Amino acid sequence: MSGVSVRVAHSAVGSKSPQSLSELVPDTLPAIPADPFDEQPLRYRRLPQGFTVYSVGPDFTDNGGLRQPAGTEKTDGYDVVFAVERFPVVAP
Repeated sequence: MSGVSVRVAHSAVGSKSPQSLSELVPDTLPAIPADPFDEQPLRYRRLPQGFTVYSVGPDFTDNGGLRQPAGTEKTDGYDVVFAVERFPVVAP
């Protein structure tokens, strides 16, 4: 999953993130990889300062990219998330 995210990040350098992963097919990705849990395409969401690629996780429920808080043992109600946040460069 992180490989997909890196490819999304690479294609977004110097421009906006794509609206959807399908914009990267076939030039960057041969196809949108399947979520290993439900075999549907991985989910993608643009954020104000980056993007999130995520899997539904072991509960098989799309929780909108909700990341499991550190130290939480319960996995139900959370997705497996890879997020990239880009911050604007501030001149000194």
